[in-house]
Amino acid sequence: MTPQEVLAAVKEALERGNGAYALSPHCRKQMKARGFLAGDITRALTGATNATVDDEIPGRWRISGGTDTEEEPLTVVIEIHSNGHIEIITPLK
Repeated sequence: MTPQEVLAAVKEALERGNGAYALSPHCRKQMKARGFLAGDITRALTGATNATVDDEIPGRWRISGGTDTEEEPLTVVIEIHSNGHIEIITPLK
């Protein structure tokens, strides 16, 4: 997938609702530890302008350019599965 296709898939999944994407257990743990809410994640993904391949783990993307609910930059790591389902792996400040 190209970065543009990844951004389009993320925004489409957000429009479709929770059945099209899910927070991983690791994401939930990190959200709690870092003080993020689900609204922070969705806002950051909705406003995202950039998608780059995550160099650390093949198949994962870093989605950036969006902000959390306090308007602070927030990058979100995702994985798009073969069935189109998007798994939100973790938020990164």
